[in-house]
Amino acid sequence: MTVPRAVVIGFAVLGALVIGGVAQAYAWRLGHDGLTDTTNSQFGWMLLCFVVAWAWARGRVASGLLAGALTGLGLTASYYCVQWLAEGAHSALSQLTGSHGLAWTVAATCGGALVGVLGALASSRRERHPLRKSVGFSTAALIVGLGPLGWFAVKGDSFNSNGIWVPITFYGAVGVSLALIGLRECGFASFLRGLLIGASAALVMLAGLLVLQGTVLYTTF
Repeated sequence: MTVPRAVVIGFAVLGALVIGGVAQAYAWRLGHDGLTDTTNSQFGWMLLCFVVAWAWARGRVASGLLAGALTGLGLTASYYCVQWLAEGAHSALSQLTGSHGLAWTVAATCGGALVGVLGALASSRRERHPLRKSVGFSTAALIVGLGPLGWFAVKGDSFNSNGIWVPITFYGAVGVSLALIGLRECGFASFLRGLLIGASAALVMLAGLLVLQGTVLYTTF
C-alpha cells in the first residue's frame, strides 16, 4: 500500500484529534455506553497507530516504530489539549498530574512504537518478506479483534452490561478485516506461519497491557 506522505500525516493528525481528543472529552456526554466504550477504547488508539505506520513505513521497521511512537504521543497530546478546551486549564492539568498522566504519555508513546513495528512489518513487500508481512497483519488482527473480548473476560465484567457487545463486535469485525487483508496479500501458507508467531506476540502484548494497568496505570478500556 503506497499512500502519499501528506495524506498519511493528515490522517494521523485528524485521527489523533478525533480519537484521542474529541471522543475522550465529548463522547461520554452522549450517554451511550456502547458508543463511548468503542470510541474511547485503547484498542482504537492501537488501531490508529497500526494504520498510520502501515501506510507510512513501507517495510522499514525504524520508520514504523517512529510513526507509531509519534502517533501515540499525538493521541495523548490531543487528549489534554481538547480537555483544556472542554473543561478548562485546571481540568487538563489535574488530569496530567493526578491521573498517572505522565505514565500514560510514556505508555502511549512506547506502546504506539510497538504497534508501529507491526504496521511496518505489514507494509513489507510480500515477494521479499512474506513472513514479516503476515506476522504484522496477524498480530494486529488478534490484538484488535480479540483484545476487547479478552479484556472484558479477564476483568470479570458481565457480558450483559449495557453496550458491552458494541465494542466487542466492532473491533472483532476490524480484526477479521485485517486478517482477511493479510490472507489476501500474504497467501494462505505464509499467513498461517505468521499467525502462529502472531498469536504468541499478541498474547505477550495484551498481558503486558493488563499488568501495566494493574500497577503503573489506572484501569481503562
